[in-house]
Amino acid sequence: MTKYTKEMFISNKLDKFIPNEWDIVAPSVIFKDEYKNDEAEKEVILGYANALNCIANSLLKQNHSPAVVMTLRTNSLTIPFIFLARHTVELSLKYICELLNIEYKPKHSLITLWNDIIIKFNKYNHKKDDSLEDIKTFIYALEELDCDGSHSRYSKDNSGKLYNNKPKFINVRNINYFIQNLFIKLVDSIKIAN
Repeated sequence: MTKYTKEMFISNKLDKFIPNEWDIVAPSVIFKDEYKNDEAEKEVILGYANALNCIANSLLKQNHSPAVVMTLRTNSLTIPFIFLARHTVELSLKYICELLNIEYKPKHSLITLWNDIIIKFNKYNHKKDDSLEDIKTFIYALEELDCDGSHSRYSKDNSGKLYNNKPKFINVRNINYFIQNLFIKLVDSIKIAN
């Protein structure tokens, strides 16, 4: 039986290892100092968005057969998918707040963050943008699934009440599409405000 050591799982250098067996945790560490903070924030958001996309693809394969039959799994990726979707959106909103110099309380309300962003957007942009309304609609849907970031991490609240006690269904394809093709593009399109 193999005796496991910490070095079998983590290393601070690759000089004696085969590089294709190891993954760098945060590529932003190799950036120049003036870019490091911004790249570190974006790599976490984009990493979660990538994981969300991978889980969405796996979930669609596992739960959707060619026949019109719903597969019910006790080990479904649905709840981890919701967690990643919500967490990606929360990190994105907080990143946008930082770029726009918006102070926010360290809470998990997505709609509060979005409303603060919209106030700032409307201050500088006077034309109507339907995609901003679409994002608001999407955020309300995510908050219905998990209003505080706990509903997709735990089965019960602190008093023992089940979070998911009634049937609810999500459209994984639409949620993933929205985040990948609208939300993440918003993060990439905002330039640092000075």
